Amino acid sequence: MENEVAKVIISEWLWIALILIGSNILKDMFVELSLGLAFYYDKVFNEGDVIYIGEESALIIKIGMRYSVFEITKPCGNVTWKYIRNSIVKGMALERVVIRKGCNKL
Repeated sequence: MENEVAKVIISEWLWIALILIGSNILKDMFVELSLGLAFYYDKVFNEGDVIYIGEESALIIKIGMRYSVFEITKPCGNVTWKYIRNSIVKGMALERVVIRKGCNKL
């Protein structure tokens, strides 16, 4: 009798824990999706724009639902793609290049 009661209590707590974990995962997915849509539809930055991320010059390759992709040319000539979550992009200082004067390799 006591074993059955213990199993019922444990199974109820297990379901509550699974529901809490699942709801946290869904919340994170919806936050990333909404930030990606906000970044995509906010036409301050578009795919193909040259921007500065900190001190690095970058080209916006793709604005995705969860990640955005930036192409960065290193001083040695290597070209890298930086994948950044949209929740992090929201807090970054991005500068858009309006007029190019030759100091920019992109």
